[in-house]
Amino acid sequence: MKISRLLLTTVCLTIISTYLFAWNTPVHTSPSNASTSWTGITLDWDAVSGSEKYQLQVDTSSSFNSAVLYNVHKDYINSSSSNDDTKEYLDNLFFGETYYWRVRAYITGDTSAWSTPWT
Repeated sequence: MKISRLLLTTVCLTIISTYLFAWNTPVHTSPSNASTSWTGITLDWDAVSGSEKYQLQVDTSSSFNSAVLYNVHKDYINSSSSNDDTKEYLDNLFFGETYYWRVRAYITGDTSAWSTPWT
């Protein structure tokens, strides 16, 4: 009986913590999906409440597994609407190449889900 209660308690706590403490996924704000640019572009996303930093990935592959992968961690310093903590400028891009990007938040040793990739 004690093992059943312990197991039930563990399962309940796991379910509750999953739903109560699930972190929001960052949302892309600009450029719009399927945008084109000559050689440089600024990627921007909404801040996630409580986040400490972000991980941004840019790749020519929609599965984010090619050798061209750009991977950066950005510390999140403040939540003012005019900060650059949720922006990244990319230059030296190849004209005519399609790039995919996604971002996720780091929060107290955990990560959010990846944002939906945009091009």
